[in-house]
Amino acid sequence: MPIFALPDGALRGLREASHVADAPTPRNWERFLDGAAAIAVGTEVWRQANTQASWLGLASLALGLGAVLMRRRHTLASMAVATVASGLVGLAPSSAFPVWLLTQVCAFAVPLRCRRGITVAVAIVLSATLYLTAILRFHVGPLDPIALILPVWTVAVVGVSLSLRDHADYTAALVASARAALDARESEIMHRVADERLRIARDLHDAVAHNVAIINVHAGAAERVLADAPPAVRGSLTEIRNASRKVLEELQEIVALLRRTGGVDEPDPVPTTAAGIPALVTSFRAVGMEIDAVIASDLRLTPAANAAAYRVVQEALTNAHRHGTGAASLRVHPDDTDLHIEIENPVDGSRLADGSGFGLIGMRERVTAAGGTLDIQAGPTRFAVHVTLPLAAEARDGVR
Repeated sequence: MPIFALPDGALRGLREASHVADAPTPRNWERFLDGAAAIAVGTEVWRQANTQASWLGLASLALGLGAVLMRRRHTLASMAVATVASGLVGLAPSSAFPVWLLTQVCAFAVPLRCRRGITVAVAIVLSATLYLTAILRFHVGPLDPIALILPVWTVAVVGVSLSLRDHADYTAALVASARAALDARESEIMHRVADERLRIARDLHDAVAHNVAIINVHAGAAERVLADAPPAVRGSLTEIRNASRKVLEELQEIVALLRRTGGVDEPDPVPTTAAGIPALVTSFRAVGMEIDAVIASDLRLTPAANAAAYRVVQEALTNAHRHGTGAASLRVHPDDTDLHIEIENPVDGSRLADGSGFGLIGMRERVTAAGGTLDIQAGPTRFAVHVTLPLAAEARDGVR
């Protein structure tokens, strides 16, 4: 299984949750019932305004409307008020239907917010109230459709509401199950990443660092043996020994970083920064390069840009030393928002670097990752690198 693939259980849970979530939600049903209640109240008020008004019917209607308005926060209290209104409407039968409709709207809210036992008890009480009201007020028999339709209506409303609640609970359970599966998978991924980081750290320590240490030892031995060698030879050996020691130090920091498996919020150590550029220039001058350098001080960069600035200068000067004529110019200066690094050197046309080496690729990747831009201009007689890197936010604010 690919390391970032989702487990089948999580995928199935997400698909099922997405499918069941397409059905109307209880909130949408309640909004629909709000509209139905508003229409019922408006119609009844209009009817009473154009006929002989029944103050008892209007009072029952007002009770039912108040119950509907407070059913979301005070469900059982609203149900009690609606049940009383349903009983009182028997004294004003002309308003029976809109009041009973408001009562059913309140009954719909009970299963969504109360336990199943309470829901059943409320349904029984309301059904009995409506059934007895119909028999006593309309003078019909116990088996008359007018009397039986009211309990059936109540049972249907409560049943639909219960099914919607079960549907919502099922959807929530699916989502929780999928989330738990994804959390477990994420934990497994992090464990595998930590194991891979430890493996890379061991390989760097056992193979790369060991070989670089051997280079450092032999360079030191050669420096002692060739004590009478020309200054250029001794300088090269000294540079080899210093460079290998610096590589060992940076490898130690990289290995420590790879072995650190703590939280992602820990800051990454930056082994080399823009503040080390002057020392870098000095090291290249020590091996015979002529470098015209103008370097601004107190450069406040983002962590990624700070490391990228050092590496860009290091790579560009290395290329100038290998492929150039032994001279280079360096300009490091900020503006309002960015740091500009300009390195230019004359080149030997027979050894012209075409910009396709791994060093230049790595340089471009570092600059891009830091949010900057890289422009390389390679000509028959000159090679130029222009880099822009973002300043830290506080540095930009200070300039403005």
